[in-house]
Amino acid sequence: MSHISEHLVKACVEVGIPPGTQNSHWIGTGILYAHPFLSFVDNSGRGSLPFLFTNKHILEDLLTSNKADKVAIRLLNRETGKSEIRTSDLFDSDTKEKLWVIHPNVEVDVAVISLGNPAKALQFTLAEPGQIMNLQFMKKEGMQEGDFVYMVGYPYSLKGVMKQSRAYPVVRSGCIARIADAYHGESQTYLIDVTSFPGNSGGAVISKATKLDEHLKGTFGTNKSGLIGMVSGYLEFDDEAISIQSKRPRVVFTENSGLTVVQTVDNMIQALQILLEQMHDLMPKGNLPLAEK
Repeated sequence: MSHISEHLVKACVEVGIPPGTQNSHWIGTGILYAHPFLSFVDNSGRGSLPFLFTNKHILEDLLTSNKADKVAIRLLNRETGKSEIRTSDLFDSDTKEKLWVIHPNVEVDVAVISLGNPAKALQFTLAEPGQIMNLQFMKKEGMQEGDFVYMVGYPYSLKGVMKQSRAYPVVRSGCIARIADAYHGESQTYLIDVTSFPGNSGGAVISKATKLDEHLKGTFGTNKSGLIGMVSGYLEFDDEAISIQSKRPRVVFTENSGLTVVQTVDNMIQALQILLEQMHDLMPKGNLPLAEK
């Protein structure tokens, strides 16, 4: 039996340049998120608007290298079970206002995009506020180095794995490698011991629901499977080739350390709040967001 939230796995989508445009290709991963809003109510009686979390470097690639004005999203329709490619504007068609925000801290690799129409979003699986865990909650739950986690994403560099036309994410498992500095406010990120590859950026990091052994005194853990962060990329290390004659470094090889850098949920929600404030200024009176509980 899996200890991961299937809902959160399905909320992870592939992100790229829209098909039919110049240089169309998939470049990374994103996380669909439903934020509660008073003015939009679905069939369950809840109101929400859809957003896409991804990395700043992915959005910048869309805007600069590829000069795209739309983002392509490949995801599974939860009603039909079929994979679909949807596009969403990066700029308002009338006002030309940007429909995205990059976190203002240059050290934070987080961006969030408004996906607009809430009715269309009902066909897909979105992460919800009750499924996310910020650092304070994680610390309260006793999550620490060694706790098991999952990483979900679309690594396009794996030969023969990502050639299919359906949205099948790859799930890898590992553990938290270092988080104490994030808990103490000394770092904007933390590390997990999971090997990531190009394309994993923007993917979800999900806690493993762990049944604790009462006989192991001094151990902690969580019985919840929730979104605890977003992949930023792998941590690099330099391997130097030393000259036999001069004993000096001649060539430096940059390698994948096997550790992955994770952006915190705290910074993801901070970026969303900035975008919500911008949207509030543009919305008709009465379209007010519900406060996060």
